[in-house]
Amino acid sequence: DVATCALSQHYIKGLGVPKDDVEALAWLTVTAASGDEDIKRIRDALEKKLGPKPTLQAQKRAKELFKEIEARKSSGKSSPK
Repeated sequence: DVATCALSQHYIKGLGVPKDDVEALAWLTVTAASGDEDIKRIRDALEKKLGPKPTLQAQKRAKELFKEIEARKSSGKSSPK
């Protein structure tokens, strides 16, 4: 989705939010779940750049984000911050 992809870019570049590659990777992981091959390539490149430990942190965060998104969908609220 365009919004989650844009959010990941904000975290990568530190635009309006603190620069945070792990958070960016987490949002890219959420976005890649839609099946977009371009996003998957971007995610994979960032994983390679960051290495295993930050990648595991991002995967854990992505799981949290998926849960938050599903909970908000069920309640009719917008996406998590």
